[in-house]
Amino acid sequence: MLIANGSCHLDLIIYLRATPETCLQRIQARHRSEEESISLDYLQTLHERHEEWLIHRNSTNLSIPILIVDANQTKERVYNDTNTHVENLISC
Repeated sequence: MLIANGSCHLDLIIYLRATPETCLQRIQARHRSEEESISLDYLQTLHERHEEWLIHRNSTNLSIPILIVDANQTKERVYNDTNTHVENLISC
């Protein structure tokens, strides 16, 4: 793991937070053959793990700021919201 061995320095984590259902809809809309076997159960497990790690900060001692973006919105809105937050952080 990069962080564990000290070879990576993070200034910010951007968490594009979407429901497993939204993720599954987007996967199905892409029609990528390599994604056909991804199930809702798998996405729910991933979502729970990311919530534990990034929202509840369980089993980690990260002191890195986390920017949470509502990724249930349209991709244009997600892009604009993320850019706005990052620009605000850079200008500080």
